[in-house]
Amino acid sequence: MKTLIFCTSYFDTKELYQKRYQKWINYYNHHPFTNNKCMYLIDDCSNLELITDSSIHIIKEDQLNETKERKKINLYSFHERKGLNWAHNSANNEGWCRSFCTALNIAEKYKYEKIIHIESDAFLISKRIFNYIESINSGWTALWAPKYYFP
Repeated sequence: MKTLIFCTSYFDTKELYQKRYQKWINYYNHHPFTNNKCMYLIDDCSNLELITDSSIHIIKEDQLNETKERKKINLYSFHERKGLNWAHNSANNEGWCRSFCTALNIAEKYKYEKIIHIESDAFLISKRIFNYIESINSGWTALWAPKYYFP
């Protein structure tokens, strides 16, 4: 099943990029789970000059339709930061929503059959969880944390 793995991203310092996003890239890029899968960072207008990894294929917002080639690691970057917009005592994360919709657009454009979102600070470690995610072939699934009563 043709699969896209993605996380959302925003970094404005080299330290944040290296400690969070480059760490995520390094972990999943060399993991057997990502063999034959493409990874995307859907980025909320970060400073792309902070990227030092030449294996990352950068796609700017207006270049998606021009981009035929996908590499294993791709970063899709918006021109304008949306970020967090706090209103009425609840979180309205316009940037996060836009990133999820963009992942769907990318999946449709490149004919991915499965989308997996893994937060940029999440590292799946058990063979059991990798096998479970690999076995899912339809629907929408979120892992549940009973301790926090939260997906």
